[in-house]
Amino acid sequence: MARCAPAARLRVSGNYPWQEQVTIAVESPQPVRHTLALRLPDWCIQPQIILNGEEVEQDIRKGYLHITREWQEGDTLNLTLPMPVRRVYGNPLVRHVAGKVAIQRGPLVYCLEQVDNGESLHNLWLPADAPFTTFEGNGLFRHKILIQAPGYRYEQSNPEQQPLWHYDSAPAKLALFSPVAFIASRKF
Repeated sequence: MARCAPAARLRVSGNYPWQEQVTIAVESPQPVRHTLALRLPDWCIQPQIILNGEEVEQDIRKGYLHITREWQEGDTLNLTLPMPVRRVYGNPLVRHVAGKVAIQRGPLVYCLEQVDNGESLHNLWLPADAPFTTFEGNGLFRHKILIQAPGYRYEQSNPEQQPLWHYDSAPAKLALFSPVAFIASRKF
């Protein structure tokens, strides 16, 4: 609950950052003229803003959507921040991140964990065109979004007996990505 003026309050609801929709309801015993500035993160390409069932003209300045009007009891703003799964690449001139990719959905960065994907995570490889699937998790991840993608695993059993090279093959594994905020929160 936030105050936007002496006589107005905002009630914010939703399951952000797991879901794309945020609802802001105005609670004000009397109409109040005010500018509401909503932060639009740079990862969000096409936000949708609906005020009382009508699309809002987007006055975006310096990363904020500004809505100036006379707010009154019952005004409801529905903000949708689309969260497609995206690959994030570091600068290739930074040796430690060259050839690596981060997986992001909305404001959250995801990771691979041994508990889901087995040991030797450095042997997993995600094809550049691998499609991502999102789904709601269970247990610790109840009401949270997880990501899955087909990938390859370079097998390391008896590496001294393996050839010096290998050929492409069909993806052998579904890699499961979980939010970094939950890293090492589960046991094997």
